[in-house]
Amino acid sequence: MNTNCPHCHTELMIADEHAGDMVACPDCGANFKAPVADYIPKICPNCRGGVERSHKICVNCGYDFDSDQLLNTRIVKPEDIVPWWLHVLRFIAECYPGLFRPLTLIAFIIFVILFIAVELLALTVLFMGAFISAFMVAVAGMMIYVQGAAFLGTGCIMDLRNALVEMQGRQMEAFVWLAAAPTLLILTGMIVVSKYLVH
Repeated sequence: MNTNCPHCHTELMIADEHAGDMVACPDCGANFKAPVADYIPKICPNCRGGVERSHKICVNCGYDFDSDQLLNTRIVKPEDIVPWWLHVLRFIAECYPGLFRPLTLIAFIIFVILFIAVELLALTVLFMGAFISAFMVAVAGMMIYVQGAAFLGTGCIMDLRNALVEMQGRQMEAFVWLAAAPTLLILTGMIVVSKYLVH
């Protein structure tokens, strides 16, 4: 690193490993402490990786700077400590907090039962030959289901418009998947059945 002698102001080049040590100026002979730059790392002689100057052990390979020995170490990251199933539960709790709240879970189950009943009614109307009416009934059933999915996504019972405003990021993505998958399946099924009935 480059620095200046505090006595004669001569520009000097000091090796990084002498940062913080007492050095002598070759021009005026005065002793001074070489500055320590926080960004200059200590170089590990074993793996040649850089570590903070205050570290006694290399975090990359386990080399002990004091004893000059390589320790048998393993770097443990925070995500290694938490079991995989807890990661899954946290993800579900983040995306669908309503699953862990009894009232919203009961409300979702009621909405699913209503959804199934309305879709069966739509299927009955479809078999009677009233295609547009069947489609409208199916859409009404899908809106019921989407409202129930919103309860799971927000974790509380609220109207769909407010629920869509409340949900952000992963929660919104999870809601879209939960709401879109069954509704698209129902629509596809109705289209297939209506083509079959027409022929």
